[in-house]
Amino acid sequence: MVIANNYQNADLFYALRGGGGGTYGIVTKATIKTFATPKTSALVLNIETATEDLDGYLNAVTYIHTQLPTISDKGVQGYYNVYAGQFISVFNLYNSSSASMNQIMAPIMAYLNKLQNAGQIVFQASTTDYSTFYAAWQATVNVDPVGYNGVLGSWLLPRQSLETSFNATKKLISSTLPAVDVGALIGNFAAGGQVIANKNLNTGVNDGWRSAYLNLGMSQINFVKKNNC
Repeated sequence: MVIANNYQNADLFYALRGGGGGTYGIVTKATIKTFATPKTSALVLNIETATEDLDGYLNAVTYIHTQLPTISDKGVQGYYNVYAGQFISVFNLYNSSSASMNQIMAPIMAYLNKLQNAGQIVFQASTTDYSTFYAAWQATVNVDPVGYNGVLGSWLLPRQSLETSFNATKKLISSTLPAVDVGALIGNFAAGGQVIANKNLNTGVNDGWRSAYLNLGMSQINFVKKNNC
């Protein structure tokens, strides 16, 4: 048994911080810095297509993606699922207020209102303040089942991949959705912010995280094996 920190077995400590907890050995004990749970303002946003033509809906989802770096820089994080015709999300802002959240999200809401007034989408949005992050999580996130059959892949997307081209981002989303007809695109919008602020830490984390604003996953659930391969 060895002790790994910045002063002893520093190479092992470097690898464990980002390389995976069980990759290099069995960690039996860890000293971790904790932080007080923050007050959390949670915005629940749901969007559905109002037409069989998904173009307006795809424009809405694409516009949200192009705005993710901007709202991340202002402290917003969150999670969402993109289905063919439905977008389900929760965005969080910490140690702030619903008023601040609504102000940050105002450009997105204005864009969605235009699409809704044009009859292309319908959406609902509500913001609530909670005393802790856990209280917000309990109120806004459905508990997932413990495991399911599926295939999962993901990409780490930096600012330029989201902001540079509206049409390219739209093509990424529209071309991927048919492949997840019984799954979803899963947005883990938990990068950016403090993750990027810590980009110069000497750890074994995948370098993609040092500039990523979004971990975008593709989940194909209820996977059925069709052959013996």
